[in-house]
Amino acid sequence: MNENVFFLSLLLWLFVSACGGSTDGAGSTDTQPNDATDTGREDATDRETDSEIDTSDTDTQRGDRRPNVLFIMTDQQRFDALRRTQDEMAGYDGALKIRTPQLDLLSSQGAYFQNAYSSCPVCAPDRSSLRTGCTIERTGVQTNSLAEAAVYKKMQQFEDKVAALESYEQILVEQGGYLAETYGKWHMPTTLYYGRSPDEPVISYNDYDYEASEEKFSPGDTWGTIYKRSLDYHRGLGDISRTFLDGQQENTFSKYPYDPTALDARYGAPTDTPLTGAQGYEDWEVSQPNVMGRNSLSADFTSSHFNGDIAVRALDRLARQDNPFVLTVSFHNPHAPMVAAPEYFDYYFENRSGLFVSPSIDDPMENSAYKNSNGRTKLLEAGYGYDDPEHVRQWIAGYYALVEEIDAWVGILLDKLGEHGIADNTLVVYTSDHGEMLGAHAMREKNIFLEESVHIPLIVTFPEKIPSDIVIPEPVSQRDIFATILDYTGLSHLDNSDGASLRRFIEGKSYNKEYDERVVVSEWDYREPQDGGTLTRSLGKEINFMVRKGDYKLMLTKKADSNLTDMMYDLGEDPYELSNLIGDKGLTASNAVIGKAEHLKILLIEWMKRNDGAAGYYSDNRYNGGEGEGDIAEVTKRRTWRTLSYWQSDTVLDFGKAVWNGSSYVRNEYLYIGRTNPGTLEVSSIAVRGADAGYFTVDTASASVSQNDYVRVKVSFHSKEPVALETLDASIEINNNVHGTNTVPFGGRLF
Repeated sequence: MNENVFFLSLLLWLFVSACGGSTDGAGSTDTQPNDATDTGREDATDRETDSEIDTSDTDTQRGDRRPNVLFIMTDQQRFDALRRTQDEMAGYDGALKIRTPQLDLLSSQGAYFQNAYSSCPVCAPDRSSLRTGCTIERTGVQTNSLAEAAVYKKMQQFEDKVAALESYEQILVEQGGYLAETYGKWHMPTTLYYGRSPDEPVISYNDYDYEASEEKFSPGDTWGTIYKRSLDYHRGLGDISRTFLDGQQENTFSKYPYDPTALDARYGAPTDTPLTGAQGYEDWEVSQPNVMGRNSLSADFTSSHFNGDIAVRALDRLARQDNPFVLTVSFHNPHAPMVAAPEYFDYYFENRSGLFVSPSIDDPMENSAYKNSNGRTKLLEAGYGYDDPEHVRQWIAGYYALVEEIDAWVGILLDKLGEHGIADNTLVVYTSDHGEMLGAHAMREKNIFLEESVHIPLIVTFPEKIPSDIVIPEPVSQRDIFATILDYTGLSHLDNSDGASLRRFIEGKSYNKEYDERVVVSEWDYREPQDGGTLTRSLGKEINFMVRKGDYKLMLTKKADSNLTDMMYDLGEDPYELSNLIGDKGLTASNAVIGKAEHLKILLIEWMKRNDGAAGYYSDNRYNGGEGEGDIAEVTKRRTWRTLSYWQSDTVLDFGKAVWNGSSYVRNEYLYIGRTNPGTLEVSSIAVRGADAGYFTVDTASASVSQNDYVRVKVSFHSKEPVALETLDASIEINNNVHGTNTVPFGGRLF
């Protein structure tokens, strides 16, 4: 080899190695068309170690530049506030549907998650969890107030938790060479603006000064402050005015006039009536959710307009930089006050008779822990009409209008990516922090684990790595977004979160290697430190956990002896959650229903154990202010339904997709068997029977189960070739001293 050529080759190799890339940009190859390698993060003790798994991050890079990240977030957008989702739901047939053409297009260009859930259906807790990938218990931000230093510093454990948090922006900037900017609602501890040094921000800009025509970093200003400053600038130019027409009221967010609709607290009140106690309003009547209607400001002066406009300016600038960027666009809407611009509001309001209202609007909620939540009882007794379909339709009109306005800005942002030629190398994530009840169960707001509140939209696109129109039906958590961003940006080796990359579902590589991955948990503990080092409120006064597996969803408190009503719903049969299967203490529930409740409770306990950490977040009762015995112990003891001598988790064991692991197609599922009555359950044999039993194995052949105990049976599928599950002659046979023999057939779809 020529000496000059040799040294040039050596320099090229050194350069590529330093950048973490490869000379041809290719990742690992596989001879099987259905690659089953698992790049998703699991618990440290459960990490994939198979030799065929490629753990390299280099395939996520494009040449010497990592992919950009455009993270778009709304506030309070429920899962079905998308046209695509409404088109998939039978309840919306024949109804006037929301118009979200840009989001529908985006969902078809990548991965569309049908069952994504908020880590906590409350603003600051969810945002802090999403940004750090940590459980709510680990973040310490378990209420909105705990995002504020003055609150979390009242107790050392909360201060320590917040100090330990690390956002994906901090990692991308400090470890990946990214530029980071964020515009819109923040609502997290301001420590996340900074990096390892509290004086060095990782966020370059979060504000824009229209008067000076320049970007700013204003960590002390909320989005409301920034928005009102933009309005002041335009008012000074004479573009807008605060003139009140007859019947109009002041929007408590923008301070500009709007026309109230029927559910507004000041509907029919004299013009410009202050929404204050001095005017006779109760404290629960003066909050933001009591403000809804038609904006006097046009779409050129709304919160979403300024948020989108500032983000577009940032995108134009960032696209010309040499560094990759992470740009967060966090829209305040459709959060209350729900006051929408006329350009969007009028269409829905004029056609409101066709809007869908949930059939749960008439639910008396006699068998629900949420009967009095979110001021429901007070509002109904005061005659506000949250149980009146016409009033609710007026409200929905404004809500849909706010979402449609954001949809338009999403299209503008995506067009900008194409205009700058960076769309193919940009990871786009779209989601919301939580939903909105919007009249379901005659309720408003969020804060609870019913579907309208906790089930949210999630779309992830990346043209270079994610094929178009991938539909993910598995329940997933927003907590996993952190790990997903690090994965696709080539920095997953720095992931110390509690989540796992959603790439495992996008690429079909999840096969439940060590535990059931088709389970999602949401949590909330509405207590915070107060002066004197104690927590506000008492343990067991609210529903703390939601766990969903398949169609079933369990919600329960974390105090064993709480008198709250636990809830479980079959979303397949009861999508509007009208029939609590374990209500009335489960006295009328079938054995199968009780078995499913036990199953979901155990899945929650296993989840807590995996995320307990060295600090004992879910086992140490100091995190509950010394009350109780710790979450794991309390949930383990809690049982509001009747006991059984024998229960099993499934009457049919549902198998998910099998994946190729380098030598065969594999899939694991887990069957649980237990006893809650006094005595001992003797299981003499657990085996797969039938002519095709050879495709399956179980890891437990027999068991002796005492009261309140259970056995977990790992059922594994292995095959060299694809086979149709429905054609296989195989089922699980369980011989025991209670029923004699129990047979569990297989369901689902392996291929």
